[in-house]
Amino acid sequence: VINQDETLSFNYNGEATVRIYTVAGELIREMSINIPWDGTNQNGGKVAPGVYLFLLKAPDGSVGRGKILLIRK
Repeated sequence: VINQDETLSFNYNGEATVRIYTVAGELIREMSINIPWDGTNQNGGKVAPGVYLFLLKAPDGSVGRGKILLIRK
């Protein structure tokens, strides 16, 4: 759950880039792993509640993938 006081941090110890996509494959946000996601898109607008996919990529080529369920109150 992300509201105006909450953010989502990724549990990864190292440098990486995080890309967040809609389930349709549209890129919503790209950021450093060190920046928590606040439920906004690249332009700072709030994204709709729903399922999002993330792709974490480290400089050595390592990749992590997962899903995020965003619920707004």
